[in-house]
Amino acid sequence: MVAVVGFNSLLGAGFHVLDVAHIATLIGYTRGDGGFQWENAMGDLAIGVVGIMAYWFRGHFWLATIVVLSVQYLGDAAGHIYFWIAEHNVEPDNIGVPLWIDVVLPIIVWALYVGSRRHGGDAVPDRPVLG
Repeated sequence: MVAVVGFNSLLGAGFHVLDVAHIATLIGYTRGDGGFQWENAMGDLAIGVVGIMAYWFRGHFWLATIVVLSVQYLGDAAGHIYFWIAEHNVEPDNIGVPLWIDVVLPIIVWALYVGSRRHGGDAVPDRPVLG
């Protein structure tokens, strides 16, 4: 799991972030057709699926789901802010509701998770984190 899912996904993210233009050319996303949105949609879909699965799986699963959501959404927010400042992108879908959701939703889910842990709710794991 760690090697296949963890390291492979980190490697893929690294290529997409650190070698943007080259990877876009290799994939064929330089035509302006928004093909990158398919990959972004799959990330959102994955987060949505584990978010719904959290109804049945509790404890540590909730923590993992929140960590993934936070990395994705706060990373998206950083991108919105970067392009706002660097490229003067003031389009509503760059600095409007999507930016606010990307910042506020992780804060809300972390608050709910911490509250659940403190009050013995469903976020309490069945066994210790490192045990």
